[in-house]
Amino acid sequence: MMNGEIMLKNNASGLKDRDIIELNVKLDEMKDSYRKLQQELDQSRNDDKLEELQKQIYIMNQEMESNQKAALEKEDCLLGDLSTANELVRLYKRRSNTYAARVREAKATIKALTVFILKSLLLKPPCSTNCRSKLCREMRR
Repeated sequence: MMNGEIMLKNNASGLKDRDIIELNVKLDEMKDSYRKLQQELDQSRNDDKLEELQKQIYIMNQEMESNQKAALEKEDCLLGDLSTANELVRLYKRRSNTYAARVREAKATIKALTVFILKSLLLKPPCSTNCRSKLCREMRR
């Protein structure tokens, strides 16, 4: 029986070795499959990330274009306002120059009238004190 037991043990150990080899082969196959699936998953994640980033880039480009249009419209509006302000300044300067010229003319006219009145008073024959004081009062007004 010893020989039979040894044979049984050898057969049993042979089966075990064969099973172990098969299991190792299956394990290696599973590891390869796992690596492949992991790579595919990583690639899929990368593709998803890439797709998400592309969507974000597209949205940002749309926002940028919208902001550029808004900026151009605002710039046009501000340029119009600036043009209007410059025109108002030009008109104000022209008006103030006109008014300054009129003021100078009025001063010259007043001065000429004052000189004329004083000359006429000096050339007139002397009048009474009441008359002179009356004229002085009128001139002061």
